[in-house]
Amino acid sequence: MLWGFRPCPTTHHPIVSAAPRARARTLVVNSFSKSLALTAFRIGYLAGPEAIIRAVKALQNHTTCSPSIVAQHALLHHLESGETAFEQKLHRQVAAARTLGLSILSMLRSIPQPTAQGGFHFYLDLSGWQRHAKARGREINAGEVANVLLMDAGVATVSGTPFGDPAGVRLSYGIDLELVDKGLRRPIATLNTWN
Repeated sequence: MLWGFRPCPTTHHPIVSAAPRARARTLVVNSFSKSLALTAFRIGYLAGPEAIIRAVKALQNHTTCSPSIVAQHALLHHLESGETAFEQKLHRQVAAARTLGLSILSMLRSIPQPTAQGGFHFYLDLSGWQRHAKARGREINAGEVANVLLMDAGVATVSGTPFGDPAGVRLSYGIDLELVDKGLRRPIATLNTWN
């Protein structure tokens, strides 16, 4: 499955499959970051009308560098071989980590349990918790929460603040099950003390 990793039962249907006439005005942007666990390689693709692709190439040539030759050859080999065993194993691992993570996150007391519908991240919505804190005279943003979780729980998270969401914190579950277990229980214990 090269259209991106989706560990939950939701099925994705590209717009060009549902409405073929939209193909002439549709851009498809995708990467192999999740489906092949190549997050650090920054390799993907853009498909669309030829005129737009030419314009994007002209812009991209002056703003970014090429993916490494190693990543390009590895991906080319994967695409040409049609081998899916690695992807299937990866999908099983991530699905198991998602299931375990959701079970652990169900212990959150004042933050809604995330659904994790794509990729391999849980996204915690702190907005209700922040409103409750604000009513008690305390202003806290996601960046501060991420810092406290790092210092108190020893777990690195990504704040949604740089992405325009000061009420979100992202936790990865793209790791082995033992680390998912340990890496989620610690921040939950910390967050549950902040009722």
